[in-house]
Amino acid sequence: MGMLCYILGIFGLLGWVGPLIIWQTRKDSAFINDQAKEVLNWELTIIPIYLLVMVTFCIPIVNILGFLCFFATLITNLVFCIIGAVKASQGVAYRMPFSIKYVK
Repeated sequence: MGMLCYILGIFGLLGWVGPLIIWQTRKDSAFINDQAKEVLNWELTIIPIYLLVMVTFCIPIVNILGFLCFFATLITNLVFCIIGAVKASQGVAYRMPFSIKYVK
């Protein structure tokens, strides 16, 4: 279930829904509780970045920059979620870098 949280976190703007459901239903396991909160915090950190980058699509001068930043954000999310999924499948708690701790 910890690995599933990271896999569900790959799905961009809606990536926070899966970890939230798993966190709410599986609080009895300390590992799943910890990893679901970690993915949820990561997704809540990256959503404003996605939204800011999408706003830059509307500005003609920085449209190309917004396009490049969108793909950089997408790839960063994908890489960190894959690393987290691999670590969680091994039973190792993974900490997302640059994540703001909204849910403690």
